[in-house]
Amino acid sequence: MILGVLGDTHVPGRVRSIPHLVFETFRERGVELILCSGDINTLSTLKELRKLTPLYAVRGEIDFLDLPENKIIGVGSIKVGMTHGHEALDEMGREPAVVTAREMGVDVLVLGHTHELRQEVLNGLLVINPGSATGAWAAAGVVREPSFMVLDISDRSVTVETYRIGEEGLEKGTEGHDL
Repeated sequence: MILGVLGDTHVPGRVRSIPHLVFETFRERGVELILCSGDINTLSTLKELRKLTPLYAVRGEIDFLDLPENKIIGVGSIKVGMTHGHEALDEMGREPAVVTAREMGVDVLVLGHTHELRQEVLNGLLVINPGSATGAWAAAGVVREPSFMVLDISDRSVTVETYRIGEEGLEKGTEGHDL
């Protein structure tokens, strides 16, 4: 299954819209489900994303939408957990992320909040953060390039494609993980 993963859009509070390259990439990659790690901010943004494919989203600390704090999705034999992370995680989120994932009983944990594109395996768990799909400023005014992910999940294998939208266009990285 192909999943699109994004978060921290902050539309329209901090930025005007999600870059077209996010939608274009999701279409080209055949994304079957979108996961949003919070701070989506408006119902209109959710509706825009849902035009592509079904979507699951969790609530960020500045979301006032009727969204759950956490969500668990089964993708074959892999359980994917989602939480924004603002209540439980420090800036790097390593140890609290492991605790959160263990409490949720998941193999993959999708986080948001820091706006930092990141993936790492911690104690056998894959922890990912798609960064900010819009490049919206984060704490202390830190601005990063817009970023998002595409996950290709098959059996107990997860291929993570990371995307950054820079001045030169779309930059892609790929890393595989066996869980």
